[in-house]
Amino acid sequence: MGKDGRFDVSVTFDERRGYVGTHPELRAPVTALSLGGLRRKVEAAMLPEEVIVMLSLDKAARLERDRRRLTGRTRPGTSGSMSNRLLPASPVRTCGSDVTRG
Repeated sequence: MGKDGRFDVSVTFDERRGYVGTHPELRAPVTALSLGGLRRKVEAAMLPEEVIVMLSLDKAARLERDRRRLTGRTRPGTSGSMSNRLLPASPVRTCGSDVTRG
């Protein structure tokens, strides 16, 4: 751990395992499907010590993070409002009654 209480974890991305975090004070590499999950697992592994986890992403981890950030965003030139998207006309249960979207 650093002098200022920061716990710098090196992170890479493996398509088979997800995000993989390593640090000399961790018993084994920590894996998670998301960066938030990785941070929580590292914090739990360091209990009862309270640490400030800093994730240092390598190129593979940065590329995957950026790919996930862009997934689901509207393309440039579209408004992104829900009125422009088609929703399936499937029954939705609300308060015990069937309501059809559409």
